[in-house]
Amino acid sequence: MSLWYLEGPGLLPHHSEWFDSSHEEGDVRVWFHASKYQSAVIYSPDTDTFMIGLGLHSDRCPANLYVRVDTLQQPERQYIDLTQLRALLLGDTALAPIDRLSVGSTMTALFATTGCDFVSGFAGIGKKTFFNTLRSHSSFITGSTVVGKLAGSAPEDFLSFVRLVCCAYYTAHRSVFTDTPGNVFAALANPDASIEKQHEAFLTGTRNSIWPRIAKEEDAVPSWAALHPHWKRAQWILSVWRKAFEAKSLPPEPTDHGWQITNDGRLEVVWDSPDSITAIEELIKSLTRGCQCRTGCTTRRCMCLKAGNMCSSTCRCTGCRNVRDGDSNAPTQAAVSHPESSTSGDETSDSSDREEDDPEAEE
Repeated sequence: MSLWYLEGPGLLPHHSEWFDSSHEEGDVRVWFHASKYQSAVIYSPDTDTFMIGLGLHSDRCPANLYVRVDTLQQPERQYIDLTQLRALLLGDTALAPIDRLSVGSTMTALFATTGCDFVSGFAGIGKKTFFNTLRSHSSFITGSTVVGKLAGSAPEDFLSFVRLVCCAYYTAHRSVFTDTPGNVFAALANPDASIEKQHEAFLTGTRNSIWPRIAKEEDAVPSWAALHPHWKRAQWILSVWRKAFEAKSLPPEPTDHGWQITNDGRLEVVWDSPDSITAIEELIKSLTRGCQCRTGCTTRRCMCLKAGNMCSSTCRCTGCRNVRDGDSNAPTQAAVSHPESSTSGDETSDSSDREEDDPEAEE
């Protein structure tokens, strides 16, 4: 971007190379321009702009810096003294376990990893919950005695993000747990396992504890395979934000940070591992296709029972006992008693095809 400014009585435009930069996003570019002044007021309806400034080195920012934050949701004009806000965060005793030089960048990392312009958020858990979670468990999440820091970008720093996510779901479902996140982690961790495996066990344990309470799958705790590319995408945008004061900077390669190139050349998000996606597709297939058991669906050879599901109207099982009394979605009597009695040639062929597709599901 190039900046033109007005100067002199005639207010003729002049080009200033002083403000030239390669930043494509306005919320980053504005901080590069602000760094040229001793005093500045920044206005942007985009929350990202405000949060970027918290993580930048204060010695490069204007001495007197204010951010105007009125939005459609909050139309009354307000100004925040960013210098004073940094001082207040440093004085917050709840954040004392965090390294003093990293408090601002930790706030920016918290914002990016929990949802911003380039990174998705968490269903049912908002920014306020994540911020309160960090204040309540800052020592466990990103303190000086634990492996990984929320503001860091090294591979081990992903572990700090895993702890943040588990603690956030702990906060949202507190009644499920009988102990603090730190003690839950210690109880689940195998001392002989690697630190990564210990964190994976912590995440899986948190996910399994909350699973019976959720009504929708999107409210579940994300898996390890889903969280890692999510964290990588956050690191991509954080690396761009950290270079806001540099005139010329190139963003990292997206395909190394949670995106992939499709066969037709599009850039798309990596939501999960291929194995996890395949498992989900198989689960959907089993739920929509149903089983064809012949001995009552009483053992785990029944695909529905094995998955923890009741048989439904899509099943073609015989003498099914894996149903609730009065369930309107249970297999019909015809399907239960006489799965081979269908008079339709298409249905008979379909049943035969299903048995060949999934022979292990039969009893």
